[in-house]
Amino acid sequence: MQGLKALHLSAALLLSLLCIALAGCGAIVGDQEAVDLSDAEKAFIEKHPSIRVGADPSYPPIDFRSDNGEAIGLFPEVLEQISQRTGLKFHHVSMARWADIEAAAERGDIDLLSAVGQTASRLEYLNFSKPVLSFPAVILVRDGAARGLTLDDMSGQSVGVIQSYATVDYVKEANPSIKVVEANSAQDCLRQVASGHLDACVMTLPQASYYMEKEGINLRIAGETHFVSDHGLAMRKDWPELATIIDKAIATLTEAELQEISRNWIYVRQTSWQPSLELVLGFIGSVLLAGLIFTLFLIRSLRRMVARKTAELELELEERKRTEIALAASEERFQLAAQGSNTGILDLDLDTNEMYWSSKFKEMLGQPPDFVPTHEIYRYLIHPDDRERVDERFQYLRTHGGIYDMEYRLRRRSGNYRWFHVMGRVQLQDGRPVRITGSAVDVNDRHEAEAETRRQREIAERERKRSEELLLNILPKTIADTLKASPTTIADRFESVTVLFADIVGFTEYSAKIGPEVLVQNLNRVFTAFDMLAEKHGLEKIKTIGDAYMIAGGLPEHREDHADAIAEMALDILRVMQSVRIDTGEELAIRIGINTGPVVAGVIGSKKFIYDLWGDAVNTASRMEAHGVTGCIQVSESTYLRLRDRFTLEARSPIEVKGKGTMKTWFLTGRLGEKPSAPDGTAIILKRTAAAQATPLQPNAGPPDEAHGD
Repeated sequence: MQGLKALHLSAALLLSLLCIALAGCGAIVGDQEAVDLSDAEKAFIEKHPSIRVGADPSYPPIDFRSDNGEAIGLFPEVLEQISQRTGLKFHHVSMARWADIEAAAERGDIDLLSAVGQTASRLEYLNFSKPVLSFPAVILVRDGAARGLTLDDMSGQSVGVIQSYATVDYVKEANPSIKVVEANSAQDCLRQVASGHLDACVMTLPQASYYMEKEGINLRIAGETHFVSDHGLAMRKDWPELATIIDKAIATLTEAELQEISRNWIYVRQTSWQPSLELVLGFIGSVLLAGLIFTLFLIRSLRRMVARKTAELELELEERKRTEIALAASEERFQLAAQGSNTGILDLDLDTNEMYWSSKFKEMLGQPPDFVPTHEIYRYLIHPDDRERVDERFQYLRTHGGIYDMEYRLRRRSGNYRWFHVMGRVQLQDGRPVRITGSAVDVNDRHEAEAETRRQREIAERERKRSEELLLNILPKTIADTLKASPTTIADRFESVTVLFADIVGFTEYSAKIGPEVLVQNLNRVFTAFDMLAEKHGLEKIKTIGDAYMIAGGLPEHREDHADAIAEMALDILRVMQSVRIDTGEELAIRIGINTGPVVAGVIGSKKFIYDLWGDAVNTASRMEAHGVTGCIQVSESTYLRLRDRFTLEARSPIEVKGKGTMKTWFLTGRLGEKPSAPDGTAIILKRTAAAQATPLQPNAGPPDEAHGD
């Protein structure tokens, strides 16, 4: 059992590496995702529901056959995931040799090759998917051969490769002077090296580890080839739709799913407990001590027992020696495999603060191969904004141990910072943390993409708020909310609403005397003040028409005191106009008319919305303004009846109103109990109006064109 420990450790290291490699494949962890197929791709699946698959029958644990001929391994499970996502059914074609399978694919008798690498010759008749898994190819030799070999060192030697594998062309091109021997299988290649018929063999690390453990073949890794075998799927070239379907399906495979598949085929078995040398010696001592008590009759038996135990100890020492050799070989395998992935390896000795960085991690940080890191240097490279957080976690790990999984920025040699996902665990010795080991993956592109997504969301949110603000500047909030929720016709009838029209008197003559900029500036000042008054009194501005201003109370939300609120605003308007005259020196005056009654309100327009009112109450309010008096607030009888108990109103002689005949009206001068405020000479006008005869008092100027139609 002790002899298998090295192989078990090798398998554990391989599993860790494969999980790291899968973590960098770019998949997004999540639930199983359906493939978005085009109409042409769906038609292809309906026409070709069953796809003939060819794979190396002896390529464990990547792709091989069980005792009953069933396709098993990493890639058959990947194909099962693709089948569930696309509806394609895969039929595995059984052939004895890989060369036969490849020839069948070239003839078109096989539709898809599984776990295959891309070569120039295969590109002539196959379309290749994106790589699913990648593994480095290594040089395997017998014990006693030199270490640190490369293909350049193998000139003139016989090197075995598996027939029809991509490594055949690679080895021939890397060193033409090598005697390349094509073996029928991985087992055949390894056995020929072990028996001395070949000097070395080249194959992928997972395949070599699997067969050396299964067959008990004692070889070791002597060096690397710099060849990384990208394993993917290859489809017949005359079916381009199959290639796009497969690529889309591979893109939906998540990191979690690929890790689960790998755990099914690369695993670590637990070894049984072995007695220590001290325990065995103690047992021998106990037996010897007990033997002193026995008679001379047992001396011969004790000698035999001692001899047997001595032989066992010698065997155990030999096993330990082989274990140490296997551990060294496993370390070499791990380092070579790590170089073939996109993951950096870190190791920190907590007692000495010495650090180890893999060559890949040095490359990721832009450091030269001979760079010697320390913990202090590493800490300096951490971004200042992240350093305190990392230090806190490091101090906890140094004291308590455990695992870590963090993302922070590291400074490259060029001076720029990049985001890394760093994870690993603390190694304990006698319950005390002694080492921190782990891996680092560059995730800067993901962080930049997330930052850009957040920025776009913020821009979209600002634009949404701006659009809502613009809509609220046009429509009442409740109407705007209704329009956003259901863009249908909005129309309501209100039984009691008070409407106010205000018109700047003589504005046409005034506008002819001054420049456009001053005109718009003064008009904007007046109407902005009116808008503020509307907000103050809780009233709804309807619109402006030239120099006329229309506002209403009691809609779109009902309120009982709408007439009072309109009256208060009308009095405030007179005060505003007085202030404007004082500030500008311009003789600007206002005429105001108010009426209360039922109206219909709604939204009209499809490009430019407007919330407007219709009805006789609106027309009457417009007549009250048009037939009013400069500097005065004229109200109808319906409004007078609502205000008379709280406001001061002076009756005016009946007047003739267009379309209405003779009407009784009143001037609003203030609140009851307050001194009437009569800017613009209102008090004088009121006295003159009260003394007038029955003949109606005409306005200072004839009524303009109706501000709101009949």
